[in-house]
Amino acid sequence: MSEPPDETADARLVEQQISYYRARAPEYDEWFFRQGCHDRGEDWNRIWFSEVEEVREELSLRGDNGRTRWFPAHCFDLIGGSVPVLSRVAILDEIDDTQRDFVEVEVELSDGSRRCCWVRCPKH
Repeated sequence: MSEPPDETADARLVEQQISYYRARAPEYDEWFFRQGCHDRGEDWNRIWFSEVEEVREELSLRGDNGRTRWFPAHCFDLIGGSVPVLSRVAILDEIDDTQRDFVEVEVELSDGSRRCCWVRCPKH
C-alpha cells in the first residue's frame, strides 16, 4: 500500500519552482526578445520574430488518441466563450438509393442552431 502524498512538500516544491523561474525571468526575456548577448543582428532577429509569429498563429492540440496536431488559431474561440456541441443528427434522404453517392444530413447544435450538409457515401 502506498503512502498518501505529502501535500505540504508538494506545495513547497511548487513554490521553489515558481521562485526559481521568477528570479530568471529577466534572462528568459532577454533570450526571447533577442536582447544583449542574444542579439544576433537585424537579419537573424527578423527571422526569429517571423518564426515566433508563425507559432503564435497556430495551436497545438492533443486528441483523445494521444496524437498532437497543429491547427490555425483562427479556427478557435480563444476568449473563453461557450462552444456549441453536436446534439442531434438527422439523415434527410433515403440511404438505400443506389443511384446516389451522397445523403443530405441535418445537424443540430446545443445552442439550437441547425446546419444542413451533404455527406458522401462510398459505393459498395
